[in-house]
Amino acid sequence: KTSSPRPSPPASLGGEGVISRFEFRKFNPLFGAGAKLRPMNSRRMLFICSNPDEPLSSSEATTEMIPHRPSLISRKAFMWLAIPLLIVVLWFGFKSLIHYKYEQDRSHWKSAILPKLASESESDDEIRRELETLKSGAGEHREWAGDHVLLMTNGEYLIYAFRHGFNNGFVDHLFLAHSSDGRWFYSTYHFCNSMVGVRFDEPPGSINDFAAKYSAREFDGKSDEALKHTWPIQK
Repeated sequence: KTSSPRPSPPASLGGEGVISRFEFRKFNPLFGAGAKLRPMNSRRMLFICSNPDEPLSSSEATTEMIPHRPSLISRKAFMWLAIPLLIVVLWFGFKSLIHYKYEQDRSHWKSAILPKLASESESDDEIRRELETLKSGAGEHREWAGDHVLLMTNGEYLIYAFRHGFNNGFVDHLFLAHSSDGRWFYSTYHFCNSMVGVRFDEPPGSINDFAAKYSAREFDGKSDEALKHTWPIQK
């Protein structure tokens, strides 16, 4: 039994052997109930215009699948999700840049102030006058914090410098000091400008007492160890 010749899809439907899915549905009745549709891959489909029992042949026509186009609503939804995400990314990038700048300024200040502190001692007129003023104080709440010197009750003292950071912790404060016994200390405690944060505290009995109370740690007087965080204590 010979099969009837297979008709070819008209050129108006996409060219010989190539039609869209929509056009295929329109054109399918021309091939009768025996037409079959077999997927080739994710982008192409094969349809056979023959009796279902006939083997496949090289004359099978193919059709391109129409890619799925997202609807206008999904595009709008994507944009509404993408815009806040972009804003968050830009904000964190800007914040990181500002943080880096302030940290660099803090590091440069440390490098510049350490040689100055190392050169100062009781033999300098300004330091000597400030020590004499602090030592002359009397009473239970005598002053122990000057503009350059912190005096302990046992006679030890610290020659210091302080750089104010951010109170919210964005960039740490930085306290650097050279002690009368030759040691170096650093701290991120919030002493505030002119030491007003501790000026009216009870004077520490010794440098070790000061270090324990105000989260001061020893370092070598040169390294970036002094840039580390000491306060508030992180749990």
